[in-house]
Parts: sequence; structure tokens; C-alpha cells
Amino acid sequence: MPDLTSGAVLVCVGMVAGVLGGLLGVGGSVVMLPAMALLFVERFGPEGQHLYQAAAMIVNVFVVLPAVMRHLQAGAVIRPLVAAMIPSAVVGSVRGVWLSNRPYFSGAGAIWLARLLGGFLLYVAGYNALRLVRPAPSVAAGRPETTGRPVRPGRAAAFVGLPMGLIGGLLGIGGGALGVPLQQLLLRVPLK
Repeated sequence: MPDLTSGAVLVCVGMVAGVLGGLLGVGGSVVMLPAMALLFVERFGPEGQHLYQAAAMIVNVFVVLPAVMRHLQAGAVIRPLVAAMIPSAVVGSVRGVWLSNRPYFSGAGAIWLARLLGGFLLYVAGYNALRLVRPAPSVAAGRPETTGRPVRPGRAAAFVGLPMGLIGGLLGIGGGALGVPLQQLLLRVPLK
């Protein structure tokens, strides 16, 4: 069992995760999951991945609610797009959790969930590093990031919600790490 020091570390991890989740719209799981895996590796080993994911998803609820309220107050929510993404995101999330509980991801196989998460985090880091180094052509030209108004809700929104929910449910993350770039690319939603 972790000592009081690791409890204080968990509080710090939670605070960093909350700030990043609210600021970047990616939930805090990208911080919490690796931190918990490092803190509790001696106690749970790779088999603890499901515990870390469950804890992170529960915490995400408390990170998301205040962030949603602030974004609504700021007028930074395109409600029809969100409403169109929710059904497929829920289906994807349920399917992702179901997949994560299959035998090949259970027990000693939980290491594969940790490896998938690590690979996904590398993708997130690489994608964002690339965007820092080489912004979208419209941004480099001094124009707004999108090439027009956001697309209307419909199939494109469902195509964003489904993988967002699937990856979120499978890896125990909020889905924003995939959903934000997909919204920018497929739905032309500005980062703001």
C-alpha cells in the first residue's frame, strides 16, 4: 500500500490532471494513468491497469462537469455538434470498456492495455509537437485555423464520436485526446 508520501503525490497528480483537463479539453487521464502505474507498480504490477483506468474514468466525471459549465458560459460549445456526437460516443465507450475486459486484456494480458495506452500517448505527444513545429497552413498564413464554418451535425459528427468513445472506453481516458484533433480535422471546429 502506498504511504502518505504517495498520497500527497496523488493529490498533486490529480491537481495537474485537473488543470490540464480543463485547459486542454483532454481529461486528466493522460496524466493520471501513467502516474498511477508508476506509483503502484510494486503493489499491482501490470494487472493494475484496469484499476487505474476505472479510477481515472471516475475522476474524469469530476473534471468534465466544471469544464463543461465553464465552456458553456464562455459560449465555446457548438451544441448541435455535441448532441450529434453523444450517441455514437456512448456506443463507442461501452464497446471500448467491453473490449478492455476481454480475456486477452485481463490478468497478465493487461500489459497490452498499458502498451496501447503508451502508444496512444506517444501519438498525442507527437501530434501536438508536430502542430507546434508545423502549424496548419491557414494558421501559418495568418488566417483562422479552420477553412470555414464548422460542418453541420450528421454522419461526420458520428464518425468523431464513435472512435472517441471507443478509445476512451478501451484505454480509460476521456476521449478528448482523440476527439479534439478529429473535431478540428473532420468537423472544422476551431481549437477554442
